[in-house]
Amino acid sequence: MTGCNDRSGAPAGLMPRFTAAGALIAIVLWSWAAAVPAGEITEPSGDEAVSARCPREREPDCEARAENDAAAVRFRTRAIIGTGIAGVIAYGASRWWQDGLTGEFRTQSEGWFGRDTASGGSDKLGHAFFSYASTRLLTGVLKEVGNDPAASLAISAMTVAATMTAVEVVDGYSRKWSFSWEDALMNIAGVSAALLMERYPGLDDALDLRVRYRRSEVIPGQRNSFAPFGDYSGQTYFLVVKGSGLSALKNHPVSRYLEFAVGYNARGFDEQLPNPERRLYYGIGLNLGALLEDTLLKGAGRRTRAVSRTFFEYVQVPGTQWLGKDRF
Repeated sequence: MTGCNDRSGAPAGLMPRFTAAGALIAIVLWSWAAAVPAGEITEPSGDEAVSARCPREREPDCEARAENDAAAVRFRTRAIIGTGIAGVIAYGASRWWQDGLTGEFRTQSEGWFGRDTASGGSDKLGHAFFSYASTRLLTGVLKEVGNDPAASLAISAMTVAATMTAVEVVDGYSRKWSFSWEDALMNIAGVSAALLMERYPGLDDALDLRVRYRRSEVIPGQRNSFAPFGDYSGQTYFLVVKGSGLSALKNHPVSRYLEFAVGYNARGFDEQLPNPERRLYYGIGLNLGALLEDTLLKGAGRRTRAVSRTFFEYVQVPGTQWLGKDRF
């Protein structure tokens, strides 16, 4: 998204609102219908479904139970996706598009990571990370409600890609923002990274994509309000290689908790300071998630361990890294 004044000078009427809202709804419904047409990708059909769920000597109501189970999975899947989409629309209406929409579709080249960009590239990494994390988290939720892994990943990837693209389309009609090809491409890059991680467990074991957030400073000693999604100057993104996922390190009692990290952030762009800077980080860290799993959470239940694993997979805890830094 890039801020842009309304060049048409016309008030936001009903037709532009319907056009943009229609674009959002059409793309999302397409993804929803394509992802869950009639349960085929979540459940086998016909005799195959019955044989998969029922023994050769079937109980009298086994076939009916199998059909009910498939219907329940489809209902839960659609409810989850519908709730998520409704949340995006509600958030966008209150935070992104509250100034209204126009009848003109605008695009603008925002650039990537240059010094002359609005956020030094932090916003681009934010788009990629949000799409990446959303795809993976939604995949996990869909598996929990009964979808098989391949179906969960397909539904999640299509839903996130379509929803994020629809958001960009509405931005193109908004009075405040413009459609950004850079944002749209980074959304797709994030979904693609999620597909790779989900399809190749060895890669997922070895790598994490994480974000660390600390409220940015308006002036030294005075920090902005807590806004982890929009405070780009407070975000730092990391690519982490984990010793626990490398065959040469994972069986050693010390090196399995070692991490190698590369990170990036930009400071002073949002605040329009006279000398904004971009920063590249590199160094080592402690895999706090793996350490907790092997100690305090060793006897914990499956869900507790899963919650812990998920948190540390996406969030970089401050104070657990020793990093060098280059400014440019």
